[in-house]
Amino acid sequence: MNKSLKTVILSFFVVSCSVNSNNKLNDNNRLEIIRNQITRGNSQSQIVNSNETLIVVNNDTIMKKTKKEDWQKIETMLHKIELSNLEMIVVDESAKAHQYDGAPITTITVKDGTKNYYSPSYDTGKAPKEIHDLDEFLSSLSK
Repeated sequence: MNKSLKTVILSFFVVSCSVNSNNKLNDNNRLEIIRNQITRGNSQSQIVNSNETLIVVNNDTIMKKTKKEDWQKIETMLHKIELSNLEMIVVDESAKAHQYDGAPITTITVKDGTKNYYSPSYDTGKAPKEIHDLDEFLSSLSK
């Protein structure tokens, strides 16, 4: 086999491998949503990916399989959110009581492969409108 043909075949193989690895970055198996709710002495988290849902209340953990319809609902809600601007969402002043009175504080984190997106903190039950539905749905998984 001549040298140029070997080079073409090797180049095709390298490009093919890199395309396949790039596609994995958007794979649902690498997407995870975390909702943390914390107050003095108590914490509650919902950690959800396409395979499993973890509900953590203080030190107790419940693990269950994520329902397909729940994951689809989460994906639909995430598509409505501009993740790169998640940190910039404006939290209404009425949802900042946690800063001075000890109200429960909530944050949402979206992990997409190697990228992490964080919401600003807000009072539990008073999520900004951009993430309100997602917050309510994640919270409902603990009920």
